[in-house]
Amino acid sequence: MTTKTQELANQKAAIQSLLATSNRAVERALYRIYQAQTASEQAVESTQENNGVGFTGQDAPFLTSCAKGMLKYGHLTERQIPVVRRKIAKYWRQLAAVAAANGRTIMANETTIRSEEDKRVALVTESEDDRAMDRMVQKGEADEAERVAQYKMNRDSAIGQIFNTY
Repeated sequence: MTTKTQELANQKAAIQSLLATSNRAVERALYRIYQAQTASEQAVESTQENNGVGFTGQDAPFLTSCAKGMLKYGHLTERQIPVVRRKIAKYWRQLAAVAAANGRTIMANETTIRSEEDKRVALVTESEDDRAMDRMVQKGEADEAERVAQYKMNRDSAIGQIFNTY
């Protein structure tokens, strides 16, 4: 096996290992591939251009829908995670290219960050895209918590009105 071939095999194994063990990696990978879709492909949830980036025609409807939901609510659902994990693994070449463009190398041991110092270093070295994704996820979680609180308040108000009428 040539050096380049071995390097590709190592990248593939590392990325797929990371995706197999980390829900956060699955969500980030989905976001990265979704970003590669053209705006029109994102809007119609299908593949329109054969440009070698973004989702395949077969995956585009489901994965685009999942990406939009993740951006809206801040995370994938428990039912979406295993399906997206299975589908997103085949995009390892695009994910390796994104990592290289951001000056990162994916290594198999990135699946866990053990010490507090490692966490601090990881946060400092994350690219701006990673921080932007984290902000969107946090905003989605806050928005979802606000929607739940509003729903409960409306529900409790409606229940109170029902009991007041009898």
